[in-house]
Amino acid sequence: MSLLNALYVLSSVVVIPFWLAMFFAPRGKTTERLLNSMAAFLILGGVYLFVLVGGLLGTIGQGGGMNFSSVEALAQSLSTPAFVLVLWIHVLVGDLAAGYWIYHDGLRNGIGLTALRGVLVLTLLLGPVGVLSYGVWRLSRSPARRAAAAEVTAGARGQ
Repeated sequence: MSLLNALYVLSSVVVIPFWLAMFFAPRGKTTERLLNSMAAFLILGGVYLFVLVGGLLGTIGQGGGMNFSSVEALAQSLSTPAFVLVLWIHVLVGDLAAGYWIYHDGLRNGIGLTALRGVLVLTLLLGPVGVLSYGVWRLSRSPARRAAAAEVTAGARGQ
């Protein structure tokens, strides 16, 4: 297995425990510890930087620089294995960050677990569609319901 393939597998697998914890144990202490560890973001950030620099220097996967002058030039730059992996990690980090925000904000604002799970699946599979669906849910809540949910959450933390 090539180095880029190994880093692809590592990057793809490292996010799985975070998504599973948010989905199956949203109120668990282990989930909170895992999410607060930021381990996935640290690992993915390190792999991203390693592959990006290696790709730019041409030392990993037929790199050779990025060209942002047109969409065609960008597509050609992203057609190298190193930059495809950089883009993949970028997507993984963005989706996980969105899921992490939705998870915390949703629990704080009283989203039901079924709705939370649905939004998290949408975010995992379709990134921006999950964020959009959560945003619509959040905007649809009346100010009185948001205030009541905040009071319940504050009361639960005080116990």
